Amino acid sequence: MHPVDQVLTRIIASDNRLNYEFKDAMKDYMKAVAFHESKGKYDAIQDIDKTVMGKKVPWPGVQPGHGRGAYQFEIASIPGHKREGQYAAETAIRRTIKMYKKLGFGAKWPQELLESGDYDFSKLKPYQQDILFIGDKFEAPDTILPDITNAYLSPDSTKHKEYARIWGEGHFRDK
Repeated sequence: MHPVDQVLTRIIASDNRLNYEFKDAMKDYMKAVAFHESKGKYDAIQDIDKTVMGKKVPWPGVQPGHGRGAYQFEIASIPGHKREGQYAAETAIRRTIKMYKKLGFGAKWPQELLESGDYDFSKLKPYQQDILFIGDKFEAPDTILPDITNAYLSPDSTKHKEYARIWGEGHFRDK
């Protein structure tokens, strides 16, 4: 079984609010978030070019942004941001380690990633990025996993609006 499917299967078994549809729902949700964040490119590095009169123009002397990978987890603190000092990538790694322990996985790669200090998710395999995204949502204090299934099962006209609401609530949290 694929590692992402293994994780999702154990999550379903650990949470009586979830059913077999959660696996497809989470994969669909992840696809929507990845498309929004990086057009679904797992090797994406945040582009901070700006548009001037309809054409992309690089900012002189500015390095690429902090977002990395399909889900654009930040690898560094953003000065002046309300969450200054927090690194979304490190948080996702720590949450994934916690999830792995709760679900009884013995995989060592999340701990090795944390210890390496290199949180550039664009260098990771797609399944690792997916699992880090899942771990981040599984352990987030305000993510309601059944909401993802409910959104997935809603009519197409509202599904992506619900995904955007769920993503926005977690993405812009102050915690």
